[in-house]
Amino acid sequence: MSFLPTHALADFNFRAAGDWGCTSNTDATVSNMYGKDPERVFGLGDYSYESTGTCWFNKIGPIDSVTKIAFGNHEDSSSEGFSGYICDFGLSQTYYCNFLNGTNDKIVVSFDLCFYIINI
Repeated sequence: MSFLPTHALADFNFRAAGDWGCTSNTDATVSNMYGKDPERVFGLGDYSYESTGTCWFNKIGPIDSVTKIAFGNHEDSSSEGFSGYICDFGLSQTYYCNFLNGTNDKIVVSFDLCFYIINI
């Protein structure tokens, strides 16, 4: 099975990072990303390494509105703040599904499976 692009996105500016933690390195990462004015930031999991995501939510304030997250093994259970991530990012499931730029192409990003572009 193969997927062919149905159209190109012009000049899409995004950033991605994982294994953030709640340290001065996190501040530097957020500052670097914010300075590049991304349209989207993808969090790749393993955010605060604490029992809640509170410190990480506070650290990503400048880029929070453009951030979408994946769940790593350090926030995927109730003892690691799973519900806080769901709530803070307004999620009802652990995947995203959006239509692309007014087309009939749908993008589904699943953090339990893989990344697919499905032409409907």
